[in-house]
Amino acid sequence: MKKPPMLATILFTVLLLIIHTIDMILTLRVIGDDWTREAFPPMSYCIKYFGIYASIWISRLCIYGGLFFCFVNRERWKWFYFLILSTTLYWAAMVDWLWSLNYISWPH
Repeated sequence: MKKPPMLATILFTVLLLIIHTIDMILTLRVIGDDWTREAFPPMSYCIKYFGIYASIWISRLCIYGGLFFCFVNRERWKWFYFLILSTTLYWAAMVDWLWSLNYISWPH
């Protein structure tokens, strides 16, 4: 069976890293240590129990760990689809949040 395309794997990896970095910067600056303002329940509980800085590092470990497994299994289509799906869902969720913060808007 044919392997997943490496260029697409690199593209979706870069897109995932970009959106995660934006998310963590905004979480630090907008949400801060107020766990009640976080909409994503796992991150909310992390902020509640560990604080904002530890929560950001936990999030990084999760993302980088997931990317590590995607690259270790890069010849398997399941992991390739997982990378595409998780990146697409992350971008979809974040764009809505960026609109609500008025960081991006449609031109009038």
